[in-house]
Amino acid sequence: STTEELINALIEAGDLVGHPGHYRLITTLDRLVVPTNVRAVLAARIDRLPEAAKRLLQTAAVIGKEFSGPLLDTVTDLAPSEQAGALERLKAGDFIFERALYPVFEYAFKHPLTHEVAYQSQLQSRRAVVHAAVARALEAQAGDKINEQAALLAHHCEAAGETLNAARWHKRAAEWAGMNDLNAAFHHWLCVRTLARQGGDEADASAHVVLACSQVLALAWRIGFSAIASDEIFEEGCATAERTGNLTALATLNAVYGAERGLNQAFAPDYERYTTVAVGIADQTGNPALRCGTRVYLAYAHAYCGHLSDVERIADEIIELAAEDPHLGAKVAGISPLISVLAIRLYVIGWLRDPAHALRELPFVREAAARAGYPEQALWTSAFEMELRYALGNTEGVYELAQLATRLAENLGATNELCAATSRSEALACAENWGSVSDLATDTLQRVRAHGAGRLWEPKVLALIGTAELKRGNSATSRVAAQEGVAFMRESQSAWNPHCYAVLAHAQLALTEPAADIAATLDEYEALLTRTGHHLYEGELHELRAKLAAREGHPAERTAALARAHACYTRFGMLTQAARIAGLQQA
Repeated sequence: STTEELINALIEAGDLVGHPGHYRLITTLDRLVVPTNVRAVLAARIDRLPEAAKRLLQTAAVIGKEFSGPLLDTVTDLAPSEQAGALERLKAGDFIFERALYPVFEYAFKHPLTHEVAYQSQLQSRRAVVHAAVARALEAQAGDKINEQAALLAHHCEAAGETLNAARWHKRAAEWAGMNDLNAAFHHWLCVRTLARQGGDEADASAHVVLACSQVLALAWRIGFSAIASDEIFEEGCATAERTGNLTALATLNAVYGAERGLNQAFAPDYERYTTVAVGIADQTGNPALRCGTRVYLAYAHAYCGHLSDVERIADEIIELAAEDPHLGAKVAGISPLISVLAIRLYVIGWLRDPAHALRELPFVREAAARAGYPEQALWTSAFEMELRYALGNTEGVYELAQLATRLAENLGATNELCAATSRSEALACAENWGSVSDLATDTLQRVRAHGAGRLWEPKVLALIGTAELKRGNSATSRVAAQEGVAFMRESQSAWNPHCYAVLAHAQLALTEPAADIAATLDEYEALLTRTGHHLYEGELHELRAKLAAREGHPAERTAALARAHACYTRFGMLTQAARIAGLQQA
């Protein structure tokens, strides 16, 4: 504390004499010199230390706020007897203290400010030399824990001015953090990019630049990132990859940038555009892992754009290329291509023609993802199952699915956490807990926008808000949310879960809006379902047409629409809905 340091300074200056608890002032007040702040006190105290103690304190400050005896022994330039005396002097002066004696001596600075002032009290050139010595000593002592020390080694190499070596250690630290700590990995990859750029045109530096750019973008779609920065990183990565002829990096950059451009920046066609380029480049190389790794991004791009038959085609290509190997292409994609497309292929089959088959098989894919060590794919598979169950009105196991999704999403970044939150909203909707649905979905929407992550999911979340508000009797609020979702889908040209159109039509009917306006909504919705193949929603579409026809006094149109709704519900095994329509037909 400030008081402690002032007292220590007065003792060292000879103004106070005695022992703890019994000090007395022997200098008259008019001659007493008291520094104006604690930093000045510390600087003066350090400056008054004997040279050996001062050098040891400064060396220790370079190591860090905490340091071990063996590491200090390695990097200090003092003789053992000098070092022992200096350590005692520093402990007696309350600069440092012993934290542990076994298995080795461990020390720490008593106050963070003491560490900071000691560090700053030496020339930068000397600090750089000591940082380099600390890095070499840490590397030699790390043994099988070298990956755990990578971040610290990167720090010391960077402070030593060894920028490319620091980039290499940041790369290792990023790979060590991996999917266990996305924010840490993201930070380290940004450091790799910054430091490797200082290596000029050297081949190793260029390789690190393109790798860092692709990894930053791969994490950006998971945690959210500035669109401007993403564009800049993509352009730099591509320019470097093209200059060095690195087709693998160029393909990967286009794939991950497509995902970031689509999911976070909400330009769905760009998702397809860049991932198509990625697949084309990968095919030029003939590398099976690269071809798998880029194709999985294209499969998801097709899904978000509503090209469901193309999803199946790409999935079949990956299944053939992977030959049952869940890890082929995982280093390229950051996910398992095989498991990912097995999941989204079933999801698509559910919307196109056979949800019962999808619901039977998705749990097996989820288990395969967990066994193979891909929690992210297990999460997505759970979300696909939840979405299908919600659309079908099938409430079996939805709370367990939501809880599982929440557990799986921990530490997987904002996009995945928002995915799990949406699953929780759908589980609450299945239980008709509409107040909680509205609250949670509204919170999720705010988080999507705050993080700039998973923005292509906005219409899905808005549809949940709209449905909840409609069920609570707030038709006008429902209409605002649904209309916003529809506008978003038009602007982004996306087609992922277009249920906001149906919610808008429900709200328009509740508000007794003109028939022409409601028909226009339904016509646009039907065209979208026909183009994409989201046939699972067609039963509700026809039921809405029947309601509009009944309101407008068109019994023949109502009868025809109810017949189509019943046929659709029956075809997809939506027996509760089919029974409701049968009751209306008999009325």
